[in-house]
Amino acid sequence: MTRVDYDSIAADYDERYARNDYRGVADALTRFLRTTRSPVVLEVGCGTGHWLAVAASASSLVTGVDRSWEMLRRARRAAPRALIVHGTAEQLPWASQSMDRVFCINAFHHFADKAAFLRECRRVLRPGGAFLTVAIDPHIATDKWWIYDYFPTSLEADRRRYASTDLLRRDLLDLGFAAASTEVVQHMPAERSFDVALARGSLERSSTSQLMVISDAEYESGIARLRKDRPVLRSDLRLYGTVATLSARAARLTVPVILRSEATKDLLFTARTENECHAQGVRRRPAASEINRGLKDQNLKALTTFESESDAHHT
Repeated sequence: MTRVDYDSIAADYDERYARNDYRGVADALTRFLRTTRSPVVLEVGCGTGHWLAVAASASSLVTGVDRSWEMLRRARRAAPRALIVHGTAEQLPWASQSMDRVFCINAFHHFADKAAFLRECRRVLRPGGAFLTVAIDPHIATDKWWIYDYFPTSLEADRRRYASTDLLRRDLLDLGFAAASTEVVQHMPAERSFDVALARGSLERSSTSQLMVISDAEYESGIARLRKDRPVLRSDLRLYGTVATLSARAARLTVPVILRSEATKDLLFTARTENECHAQGVRRRPAASEINRGLKDQNLKALTTFESESDAHHT
């Protein structure tokens, strides 16, 4: 399965927000943030900053982290109030108990070690804090998508990339969250003719990660079938929001917690080695001085634990 190179598609990434209606997700995010007063908020996998901009109006300080430099350059323009940091989900560059709310939207499936990310969320959240993730759940057989019909290995890939919401809730409870629940935050039925989809760029490989993780041969085969059939392209997808909350008396974790998902290898990516990262041109996270340069909000120093020598694990 191919890893998505978001640096290469950053320039066109926001076109999805023009093609699709995400008002249900925006409403769910706003409700989540407004359950506490003036929260300090972190988005993990913030991309081009679309959701950072939404979060800014409901938080005292909003911060974002992503591993793609090109995405982050756009995030600075989209959310000028946000504190933007380059880093990885598996080792968040913030101090323990420094955040009131942590969220990720359509990003969790990209994280190399999902269990490590959930532990990091637990670590950086303050007592009474909460976590939100929004994504599809391909393990639930109710959704239909023309992409899965014409590019069948994309469904197989998604069942490996995306955690089931049921297993996710159990992992969060195992980490000491007091409660975890899932609901449909947006139902997205859609129907477009082949010609309209072609004109809008919906068949471009960069239009969705499902087309970027499959092989070149399968993509070309699916496109050939689509051009031959010229079908009406139908989808009936649901975006699920899973929220987990910590009690006001939640203590720090003092021992590692082994999560149930870690025994289910087909739900997880295998973390890439340093050599693989270098071979594929993935750049390392910069030192603290590089990150701080040009940032106006000095709260970064209070929230993060940047030390130049601690950057070695990040890629």
